[in-house]
Amino acid sequence: MNESVSRWDGTENELMMSERRPISAAAIVAGVTGVLAGLSYAVPGLAVLLLVSVLAAVVAVLSHRRSPRALVWLAYVGVAIGMTGVVWSLTTRSFYQNHLVATGEKYAQQWLEILRDGKLEEAICLRMDYWDRPLESVQLVSYFQQTERSPGASDSTPPPAQMKEEFLMSNTVQNLLESGPETRIRLQEDRTRFFEQAGSVEVEGFFEVELLAKDPRGNMRRKTQIVSVAVKRIQYPKSAHWQVSRVHNHSQPDMPAETASGEGDSSEVENLLDLLPPIEDID
Repeated sequence: MNESVSRWDGTENELMMSERRPISAAAIVAGVTGVLAGLSYAVPGLAVLLLVSVLAAVVAVLSHRRSPRALVWLAYVGVAIGMTGVVWSLTTRSFYQNHLVATGEKYAQQWLEILRDGKLEEAICLRMDYWDRPLESVQLVSYFQQTERSPGASDSTPPPAQMKEEFLMSNTVQNLLESGPETRIRLQEDRTRFFEQAGSVEVEGFFEVELLAKDPRGNMRRKTQIVSVAVKRIQYPKSAHWQVSRVHNHSQPDMPAETASGEGDSSEVENLLDLLPPIEDID
């Protein structure tokens, strides 16, 4: 601001007077929230602050046009940092999620293929908790003939012979074993489900299983069933493993013979294939 002042001799001297501009609070808010939003690659919840940063930046720019204010440049910097961080976070998480989905689908299909190939004992091992599974040197056929719980096994783990008996009560398991090499397994990629909650990741893959099965007259006929297998990724301190957590036949729900004839309680066998065992992560 220029002002003219009179000197004692009657002449005038033009002095330059600088007026201090008020600081833009909205620009400071936009800058701080933008920087925090830029950290969303580490803390995904911070991404919501990008919206606050953009709104504050708009207010800062509009107020600056009406009345010039200082530090408006913080609004532009904050929005730029926030958008970069959020875009990077979304891109990275998208690639990581796609990797988890593909890996989960692989393990789910692997479990069905084990049954198709007639590897009954190996499939039963995969139902067990990772730390309760027998060592690789153990003969599985004789192991699953034991009627006593293995030493060191958890209290919730039944004896091996009982596990095998319960496993064979499933109609889905019996059909896969009977069909054998004639079974065709095809993943329905458009139906795969992905769940993430409290650090736990679960992938549920849906498969079109075409197999040979007996009709009511005892003749072998080819039919197609939709079977879903859900696998959960379990994170341990030094490694990560996949555990089959849920198996469901959507075309023909599992029902053992004694339940179908009215002699059993369906609630006791409803989840025979739940809590299946962990499979090592290839990562």
